[in-house]
Amino acid sequence: MCPECGAPRIKCQPFRQKAFEICVNPTCPTNYEPDLKVGECKVCAEAGRHGDLIAHKSEKSGKRYPLPARGKLEATGETCPECGAPIVVVNTARGPWRICVNMDCPTKEKKPARGRKTTTKASTAKKTTAAKKTSTAKKSTAKKSTTKKTTAKKVADK
Repeated sequence: MCPECGAPRIKCQPFRQKAFEICVNPTCPTNYEPDLKVGECKVCAEAGRHGDLIAHKSEKSGKRYPLPARGKLEATGETCPECGAPIVVVNTARGPWRICVNMDCPTKEKKPARGRKTTTKASTAKKTTAAKKTSTAKKSTAKKSTTKKTTAKKVADK
């Protein structure tokens, strides 16, 4: 039972993710994470206005881009020494993370790009001819094995 509204709670288990409980009542405040003031907006301050950076979790998608979707957020009040953006602590099951909110911050390590690596034309030509040779060899062995199976069945029937 939900502590806020008294409605029953159900267990949700998204595919390949950890299970969690939610309230059946869609308007229950336990289903929504409150907005958190992370810090002051640097761009607004430069323009002479006042603006707050707020971490808002989308009701439709459940994401908090660029912050992790899961975990409890805590504003530290500290700023990043490199870019000046606020630092947030995200408490997850794996432990707390200290994250700079700025996506382009130089302190964040750059991950290598996924996908194919660039290759020269000569190496790709060698690979394609080798692939063709192996595929034709596989086809001929596959045909032979099917003929053997049919003859084995005929012998077993006699």
